[in-house]
Amino acid sequence: MNIDNITIGNKDESLAKVPVWDIWIRLSHWLLLILVSLCYYTAEIGGLNFRIPMLDIMIVNMEIHLFSGLSILIILIFRILWGFFGSDSSSFLMMIKSAKHFFSYISNLSKKKTQLHIGHNPAGAISVFVIITVLLVQASSGLFAQDDSFFPTEGPLSHFISVENSIAITNFHKLWWEYIVIFVIGIHITASLFYLIIKKQNLILPLFNGKKKLPRTANYKTLKFGSTKLAITLLTIALSIIIIIINLKYI
Repeated sequence: MNIDNITIGNKDESLAKVPVWDIWIRLSHWLLLILVSLCYYTAEIGGLNFRIPMLDIMIVNMEIHLFSGLSILIILIFRILWGFFGSDSSSFLMMIKSAKHFFSYISNLSKKKTQLHIGHNPAGAISVFVIITVLLVQASSGLFAQDDSFFPTEGPLSHFISVENSIAITNFHKLWWEYIVIFVIGIHITASLFYLIIKKQNLILPLFNGKKKLPRTANYKTLKFGSTKLAITLLTIALSIIIIIINLKYI
């Protein structure tokens, strides 16, 4: 990788729409948004129960919550693998290089001139690490948790620990969500709005079309993207890990 992710120019230069975010990063981002929202709904609001008539199967609220949590884990594992083996713009190496300039980037954030980056800016790079870690803790703790509602549901690893420990982890799972996850999500949304409204820099649209406006002189032509075959392989690995976890109690 010979891409310089650190400041490559500003909005005053001649810009071109450049493919930066691959489809896998974009799908991961929006699927996480949907699944985290679904987890919130099933945990905080509830009542999402329905029956599949043809199969006569009842799907209850917390089963949906559990499925959503497991799906989040699959995406997180895939994202971690993709950060090591996938596209340059989403690689952890590039993000670490960018994050090293966090304090100088923040100190210049109030200036009129907007700095542009091929991948994540320093603040964005750190936020990715934080979000992955926070959601990983949340989803992993759910594996050991249990729900005592009308339709009780247990995490697939709750059988490997005592009831007392499972209850303690369940309480942690709830508190981590209320005080950490919601806070981090709030900061993430606020930052996106700050860039959109104050800095006039749309960071949301590129997560739909995959393209960022960058200076025509930037060294982005050597940017490499992970292949579909690689993505499917890593996704299969992530899915296999979760399937093994689910079936551990039967081994």
